Amino acid sequence: MSTLASNPRISKMLHSISEIWFIIILSIPAWSMIRYLIIKEFDNFTFVLTLFFTIAIDLLIKQIFQKTGWISLLVGFLLSFASLYMIGALLSEYNEFSTGREPNAILMLTVGGTLFGISLILALKMCYQGVLNMLAS
Repeated sequence: MSTLASNPRISKMLHSISEIWFIIILSIPAWSMIRYLIIKEFDNFTFVLTLFFTIAIDLLIKQIFQKTGWISLLVGFLLSFASLYMIGALLSEYNEFSTGREPNAILMLTVGGTLFGISLILALKMCYQGVLNMLAS
């Protein structure tokens, strides 16, 4: 019986789903900041953030092809704290609504909670894989 997960390519993709997720998530603001630097004006803060996002994306691409335990642990740790921060910011913004039952509040909580919840779970998975890789070697 052949299942979808028995295919080696699919299995490798499922094993690297957290890296793929964060490459997609981090490439959106990185592209926006690069466009801002090219079109509008050079800004040191935007340049440093663009450099940070580019390095993070490069590390995640490296992790897809060659897993390194300490890089997975470090990047997963940083991304889990970023996800927790964004969940806190989401809940803080939700408290700004008067009743909390407005359509925009529910939409923000649904979409943001889903995105940041998935990000937190995948970042913790990346930390776990990093610990397993470090213990295995």
